[in-house]
Formats: sequence, C-alpha cells, structure tokens
Amino acid sequence: EIDKYTSRYAVYPGLKVKRIFKMAYPAMLDYCKASGFVPDAFEQKLEDMKNKIEIKTTADKQDFVFSFKGSIDRVDKNDAGLLRVVDYKTYVKKINLNEAADGVQIQLFAYAYALKKEFGDAVIDNVGYIKTYLPTGKDIKEKPFEYICAEPDKYDINKIMDHAYGKLEEACNNIAAGKSPAKLTVSEFEGACFFCDFKGTCGRKLNQTKPAVKGS
Repeated sequence: EIDKYTSRYAVYPGLKVKRIFKMAYPAMLDYCKASGFVPDAFEQKLEDMKNKIEIKTTADKQDFVFSFKGSIDRVDKNDAGLLRVVDYKTYVKKINLNEAADGVQIQLFAYAYALKKEFGDAVIDNVGYIKTYLPTGKDIKEKPFEYICAEPDKYDINKIMDHAYGKLEEACNNIAAGKSPAKLTVSEFEGACFFCDFKGTCGRKLNQTKPAVKGS
C-alpha cells in the first residue's frame, strides 16, 4: 500500500484527489452545520461589483483616482443574509487585530468593506482564513479546513472595516503626494510579483536578483 503521509503519494494524482475530498468534504459539512453559513460566491472580483472601491484625491493641483482590484476567495452566507469573508491559505494564519489597527493586516477587512458597500450596512458577520493544506504527518495538531477568525465579541467589525478603508485612503493620499516611494522588499513569497500588474515595468523578474532601489 502507498504511504499516504509521505511525498510518494504526490505521484499518484487520483490518490491525492481522493485524500483531499476525504478530508475537505466532511470538514465543510461540519462547518456549515455548526455555523449556519454556506458558500454563496467564489472568486468574487471587486472590480465586477456595481459599487467599486475607488479613492479620489488631489495633490499639487492634480487629480488622482485609485481603482482597486482584488478577488475574494469565497463569500459565505446564512439564512439571515449575513456574509462572511473566507480566504484560503496553504499555511496557518490567524487574524491579528493589532496588525489590522496598524494598517498591516487589512486585506480581509477591506474585502468586507467592499461587500458592505455593495450590499448595505450590517451584512458582515466576520472575516477569516481556511487552511487548505494537507498535513503530511499522522499526528495532526492543526485541524485542516477550519475557519479561523477573530472572536466577534472582542471587536466591532464595522469599526475595523472603516479603519481599513481609512488606511487605504491614507496610503493613496501619500502616494499621490509623492510621500510613499515604491520600494522592492524581500518577500517570504518569491512569487508575489506574479500578481502585480507592473511586474514588466519595474525590472523585477522572478528567480533573478532584485534590483537595488534608492529613493522613489
């Protein structure tokens, strides 16, 4: 029998798919029964929404319009019409409210703000991550496909969403005023540039040395 907990199983696609469904499907059913939320939309694009996220600002007598693009992995909905933002991750990640307050971890709250703008106030229940990785060990400490979110009774999600949008406005104002020069940084995700619309103009290419950047 093929050892399902080593890299050997990767060469047997059918067995890998079988293992994914064996672990993901029951976890999804448990999540739906326990929470009352079911998937309502996949890959919801911000730019396809009627109420798009656009930030307008003026600097040095010049007008700027920042149009945001993005894709929400999954939007869940319950019978009361409340929505949840779900982001898939292949590693363990948790909501850090301190980082959200600092304007670092605002992606999911910005997504939630976009849904709120599209569907009206008081529709957002929570935001969170689902771990989609397949554990390679028999002793699984982290439960795969579990919805990881901040405890809703510990914060006001509407205030966090508005704060996230405020951080976006602040960033756009600084960029328009020339106060936020673009800098290439060392990322833990070497493929991050794959998602950037400007990768062909900045000189950064995957698997090559990052160019030195001075000033703006």
